[in-house]
Amino acid sequence: MIDGLTINLGGTDYIVPPLNLNGLEKYLKLMDRINETKDDPLAQINITAEAALIALRRNYPDLTIEDIKEMLDTESSIRLFGVVAEVSGLKKKIVLEPNP
Repeated sequence: MIDGLTINLGGTDYIVPPLNLNGLEKYLKLMDRINETKDDPLAQINITAEAALIALRRNYPDLTIEDIKEMLDTESSIRLFGVVAEVSGLKKKIVLEPNP
């Protein structure tokens, strides 16, 4: 099991590891396709499921697209993408320091 951040999806805790370079390349391409298909909700559902599978597959190789579609809803998919961005270094962490 690769270290990462824990997220609860469909009532089960999953550890989301950082994306490896192959996964990062595929994930970023899918994120571009999300923007291109904003008027096609069915395409967005499938792209979202593919991206989630890429993010989780390193630790859960037996997961399928159907498993992902069963466990995700709109809210949890948004949370998952935030976790993937954070754990993979795609989103800078903001550290607030107290004023002196």
